[in-house]
Amino acid sequence: MWLEYLLDALLPCLDRVTVTYPDFPAYDALVERARSQPDRLRLRPVTWRSDKLSWPDTLERGDVTDADLVLVTWLDVILKKYRGDLRRQLGAPIWGLWYLPARPEAASFWNPRRLISGQARGHYREQRVLRRVPTWLDGALVLDDLLARRITPRPGLRIEVLPDPWPTQPDIDQIDARQRLRLPPEKTLFLHFGVANPRKGLLDAASAWERLRDRPDAVLVRAGMTLAGEVQALEALVGEGRAILRNERIPDADVDLYFRACDWVLVPYRQHEGSSGLLSGAAAARRPLIASDYAVIGHRVRQQGLGLWFPHESVDGLLDAVRDALHTPIDRFSAALTAYAESHNLAHFYSALRNALGLTVNL
Repeated sequence: MWLEYLLDALLPCLDRVTVTYPDFPAYDALVERARSQPDRLRLRPVTWRSDKLSWPDTLERGDVTDADLVLVTWLDVILKKYRGDLRRQLGAPIWGLWYLPARPEAASFWNPRRLISGQARGHYREQRVLRRVPTWLDGALVLDDLLARRITPRPGLRIEVLPDPWPTQPDIDQIDARQRLRLPPEKTLFLHFGVANPRKGLLDAASAWERLRDRPDAVLVRAGMTLAGEVQALEALVGEGRAILRNERIPDADVDLYFRACDWVLVPYRQHEGSSGLLSGAAAARRPLIASDYAVIGHRVRQQGLGLWFPHESVDGLLDAVRDALHTPIDRFSAALTAYAESHNLAHFYSALRNALGLTVNL
């Protein structure tokens, strides 16, 4: 999906784009697109062995590109795993797109006991590359201003914040969306969506629903790959009909349907520093959010009126917010959600990306 966004933004501005990508079936659509534009879109598939081996191999052993502009995705991974000088291999200028949110700058990560854990070591590596950005990097594209502020500035390094984009979708009404996804038409649905990660706060949502027994009309909908412990925590709720679990990778074509089918979008994240595409997706569907009052997400929900909020890491607060939501018409948030959606659509993303890279559309 992101690769499609990037190509749609870049191809109108450039004579040719070459994409180096892992040779996975998930990229079949990219192959078909290249066949339809053979003179303008060229592909360099690489064999993917494992995360730790393939990133350095692709960079060190790949052919010299001699490109006029290089854009690397997953910049955070590249910076943590690659120790060479990419400018010698790829030319210049080199920009990178950092998708993930900023992490807390916690002093406790320097505690030797904590550095034993893989999570703490990952935090340490991330803080290191933010402070020591290599000289071969000309610019970084980030999705939230908090991460932009945490990158140590140096002469010549540019940092640009992109809007987290959401594509414009056909305006499918809630009844139709629920029918397509086989969701109950008469319930109030609270959506918890996304990849499996403990920081997404699904266990807090499950705990809140355990105490919401007086409101069987409120149903927790979990869509996306789910951790084993979270599945276990939801089992009783699913059996009682108070939760619905779709423990699977959600096809891109169905993602927008889930937002439109629900009434509220839950973002009970723990220690999540950056933004989230859920804000853009919920806003595009005009569905308000329930979020913790923490970092970028909490600030945007509060300041821009995108929904309700509760104290960070508080199950009691989450439960109170859900109860409030059951008595709050979602139309109250329509104007704020519309404004946020209009500033985070693909047109704004294309414009911001092109402006950052100094590109203009070929006429």
